[in-house]
Amino acid sequence: ILKILELIEAFHIRWGVCGQSTGRLDQIYNEICDGLRQKNPSEYLDYIEGKLSRYVIDYVDDEIFKRNFARRNFKFGEKRTKYILWKLCNPTGENILDINEIETEHIMPQTLSEEWIVYLQSLTGLDKNQVMVLHEEMLNKIGNLTIIKEAWNRSMSNRTFVQKKIDYVKSEFTITGELKDKEKWIFDDIESRSKRFSEEAVKIWKWEGKPPIEKII
Repeated sequence: ILKILELIEAFHIRWGVCGQSTGRLDQIYNEICDGLRQKNPSEYLDYIEGKLSRYVIDYVDDEIFKRNFARRNFKFGEKRTKYILWKLCNPTGENILDINEIETEHIMPQTLSEEWIVYLQSLTGLDKNQVMVLHEEMLNKIGNLTIIKEAWNRSMSNRTFVQKKIDYVKSEFTITGELKDKEKWIFDDIESRSKRFSEEAVKIWKWEGKPPIEKII
C-alpha cells in the first residue's frame, strides 16, 4: 500500500508540475480501477505501476519534469507549492508538517521597492524597465520561493535581501536557512537555484516503474 501511495504521489507531482490536464486523471484512474477488478491483491502494485508508467514515459519523464520544474511559475500560497518546498528540505521521518503553519516566501519580493530596484540595477547593469520585466518573469519560479513560519511573512514584506537573511538564518527549514550563505540575490541566483531544485525533484519524486503494460493510443 505504501509503495502504491508513493507511486501515486510521484505521478501526481510530475503530472501537475508539467501542466498536464487534471481532467484526464478521471480517465486514467477509472481505467486502472476497471483493470483491478480482474486482478488479485498481490498483483495490484505491478498493475498500477505498469499502467502509470506509460503516462510517465510519454508525458512526464525525467527530462520533461526537470525542464518544467525549473521553468514553471508556481502558485504562491498553494498547498502543493508549500509541500514541494518542504520536501525539498529533505525532511526526516520524524518531522511532521502542519501545512497551515507555514507560508510561502518570495525571496525577491512581489513588489520591488526603490531600494530593491537600485540594488538589482547596480548588480546586473540593467535599466529599470529591464529589471521590472525580469522581475515579473522570475518572481514565481521555484528558485525564488522558500518556506517560513506563518508570522514571519508579514514582518518581512519587501525588505532587502541583507535584512531578510537575519531571519532566514533562524529558520528550521534547510532551504531557507542556507540562504544565509548567499552574498546577493539577483536573477541569476533564482535561475541557478531553480535548476538545482529541479535536479533534486527528480530524485525525490523518482520514477522507477516497470515498463508500460501497453502503449498509449
